[in-house]
Amino acid sequence: MRQSTKQALSETFKILLEARTIDKITVKDIVTKCGVNRQTFYYHFRDIYELMEWTLENDIREYLSDISDFSEDSLVIEWKESIYHLYQFLYSRKKQILHAYDPVNKTYYENFLLKFITPIIDYRISLCTSASSVPKEKRVFVTKAYTWICLELILEWLEHGMPNEHKIQLDDYLTLVDGSLDTALERFIQR
Repeated sequence: MRQSTKQALSETFKILLEARTIDKITVKDIVTKCGVNRQTFYYHFRDIYELMEWTLENDIREYLSDISDFSEDSLVIEWKESIYHLYQFLYSRKKQILHAYDPVNKTYYENFLLKFITPIIDYRISLCTSASSVPKEKRVFVTKAYTWICLELILEWLEHGMPNEHKIQLDDYLTLVDGSLDTALERFIQR
């Protein structure tokens, strides 16, 4: 019952996000429309932003499982496809995403996206022949650098209203990763 209550709160939240921005949605709006009391909401979530984060994480896992045999490991197997799927997920919920995204919760989006992008980039780095020779702290640095480039592209895309032509920047990013990652790792070995 608990999980279904959380899911009901999440579904109600998404319905409200279709109509208005997150700063115009209150806990009272959610519980009234969902048919539960405030105490029930606070039993499951600290605030609306925690509900938003939980909703995003569950929805992307469901989305990815619908398009493939998703598991934590399969997310990274086809790393380019995984990045494309992340963009497709966000775009398929464009109105909700844009209504939920604001300067107050940018950190929530960063944390959410980092959970999915970091293992993808780390896996891509592991495919490089020189990866095993790079000191661990340098490999972590390279992973963070390439992850943050991807993250900033996504956040910029959100801030500009998620235009379709942004796919070109995504393609450019993937080309950059393929074209520069081996060289970057080799330079850390030579230092």
